[in-house]
Amino acid sequence: MEHRGFKCIPFSDGRFRYRYDLIKNQESKPIIFIGLNPSKGGTEKPSDRTIDKFIDFVTGKFKDDFKGFTPTEHQHILICNLFLTVEGNSTRLGDEELMEDSAHKIAVEILDDKKYESAPVVCCWGNVKNVKGKNIKKNAKTAIDNLKEHLKRHQCYRLSDNPHESLYFARSWSSRAGEQNWGKPLTEIPKELFEN
Repeated sequence: MEHRGFKCIPFSDGRFRYRYDLIKNQESKPIIFIGLNPSKGGTEKPSDRTIDKFIDFVTGKFKDDFKGFTPTEHQHILICNLFLTVEGNSTRLGDEELMEDSAHKIAVEILDDKKYESAPVVCCWGNVKNVKGKNIKKNAKTAIDNLKEHLKRHQCYRLSDNPHESLYFARSWSSRAGEQNWGKPLTEIPKELFEN
């Protein structure tokens, strides 16, 4: 399966998507995106509008002064999520769709893998305080707290004009999150936020 010149390698059984790699150049530096829940990209189809934005980003479609790395050097996109359940609209996830333990373990394995130790991480799980469902909100916060120790070993970024806002707020790249997100610069997350 290919999309826009990227070889698409999904790890999915249809109900869950464990990770999703899109590779244009096998020798290229990887970049990791961590979202909230998997879209149907990599399951029913190779991509969607969110994944296309990731591709736009690494192919130089965004004009910005990115400090710390050059997006076009990263032609290996690696996507993982706080939840594994495939659902294009996070508001449809009910309390019964709890975070599977394997979601956290997969993210930790990726972040700690020596192959990806220099990979920048873009956090884009949205505002978990606004997530529907009490149990999902609790589990999303727990997942982020459990990832802090592993995230702090990487240069991490999010769309924000306030680098010190809560780590539970990392703007989604989904079109459902609103185009106002694109008025925000990609900002490095200070290391001290991973200590609290």
